[in-house]
Formats: sequence, C-alpha cells, structure tokens
Amino acid sequence: MEQLNDTTPQTNPPAPVGDVVRDQLADLAKRGIRVRTEADVQRDQERELQRRRGLAVRALEQQLGPRYGRSCAGLEQYEIYHEAQAEVVARLRYILEHELAGMARDGQSMIFSGTVGTGKDHLLAASLYAACERGYSCDWTDGLTFYAKFRDGIKRGDLEQDLLKAYLKPDIFAISDPVPPAGQVSDYGLQMLKRAVDERYRFRKPTWLTLNAKDPEEAAGALTSVVFDRLADGAETFACFWPSYREVARKRAKERREQGFKDASKGGPAQAGEAPARRAQR
Repeated sequence: MEQLNDTTPQTNPPAPVGDVVRDQLADLAKRGIRVRTEADVQRDQERELQRRRGLAVRALEQQLGPRYGRSCAGLEQYEIYHEAQAEVVARLRYILEHELAGMARDGQSMIFSGTVGTGKDHLLAASLYAACERGYSCDWTDGLTFYAKFRDGIKRGDLEQDLLKAYLKPDIFAISDPVPPAGQVSDYGLQMLKRAVDERYRFRKPTWLTLNAKDPEEAAGALTSVVFDRLADGAETFACFWPSYREVARKRAKERREQGFKDASKGGPAQAGEAPARRAQR
C-alpha cells in the first residue's frame, strides 16, 4: 500500500500569555504610552485615601480651634506633672492603638471627667485626631454651642429632626462639657441632647465627652442622670482629678521669681533662659 505523505503545515507553538503581555507593554513603552498596572491603581487609591483623611483632620482642627490644633494637642504634647496622669495617658494610648476599631464598631463611649484645667479637652482632642487619621469621621462641639444651635434653629422654624441629623451622621461625635452650670440650659435643650445621645446609642455610634466635676462623686451623679445613663453604659471612663495645670504653672512661676530674687540679692545673675511657658491644659 502506498504511504501518504503528511502535508500538514508545521506551526510554532503559541507564545506564553505572559510573554505576549510583556512584549505588548514594551511596545507601548517605546511609543511613550504608559499602561496603569494594579500596583499603580492601589498606589493612587492610597494617595486619595490619605488626601481625604488630611482634609478631615483639617476640618476637625477648624472645629477645635488653634488651641487644640493637631500639632499641639496630641498625646505627645500632653505634659505629665502628676502620677495619676501617667496612668490615664498610658491607658488611653493603648485604647487608641489597639481597641479603637472595636469601640467604633460597638458604639462604646469615652468620658473624661475631672476638675477644670486638668487637660480633659486636650485628651479628647488627641483621641479625635487619632480616630480621624484612621478613617473615622469625627465631629466636635461644646455644650453651650450645641444648645444654642437648637435654640436658634427653632427660632428659624427648622425641624428638630433636621437639626439632629448633623449629630447623628459622624462615626464619632464629641461634646465638651455638656453639663453647664445650673440655669444656663433649658429643659428643651437637655431633651435635645438626650435625643441625640439616645439615637447614637441605638445605632451603636460612639459619643465622647468631657465633664467638669469637683470630685468623682459629682461626676458619677451627672452620669446617672436621665441624659447620660445610656452614654455611661459600657463606656471607658477616665478620672482626671489632679491639680490644675494653671495652678502648677503659677507655682512654677512663683518659684522662678523667688529664685531670681535670691540670685539677685547674692549679686549673681538672675535665672534666665527658662523654657517658655506652655499653654494651659484645659
């Protein structure tokens, strides 16, 4: 039998897909055309995330004001002059570094209570910046401003629910000294604060605050009131009962003056070059 010759044309095997893509990219590069890779996309997304967080931090700075700007209201800038402060700052630092995500998820509040001038608002501001830089939306106000906004809004004819929305939106809402001296806030204002706190509690959104109190008993009494009973449920509380920074600063200034008088009376040079006075912690 006659044997048939195989006339099928011989072809080279296809190049691996990786080689084809690499050759195409090289060709595009020669023509000055750059193709975005997955790494490029991830890098751009990270840059955009950092940009948005930077804008959020600057917006928070505007709310808090220059006294509590990011560069001067971190835990690094908080001056420790009493042993009780060291414990509070160490505990707060650990919470912000390791437990912030769980607190935000569960709606766990933080409460800083203590006498005037002990740095409660500084600690609150540092906490807000830490949360903001991790991507949580944060808003801050003080008690009197909160009540004034509702009072003015009602005069304009705004609906209560519309006024409340601003305080329900952020992941973390902070309010400084929501318990002002007696007689400065109407029952209506306190009712609005209770509504804001209750709704945030129901939606598991943290509310952080500072409370002025002369002693732990007074702080506990404020937190058991009808406004704050839910807020205190499971909250991280920080007792800031140590001497006021202003009191410490005055004592230091007096000691420097007395030392200067002593040096002058001995004919020696007065004390000079002391470190500039730090701003008062509040």
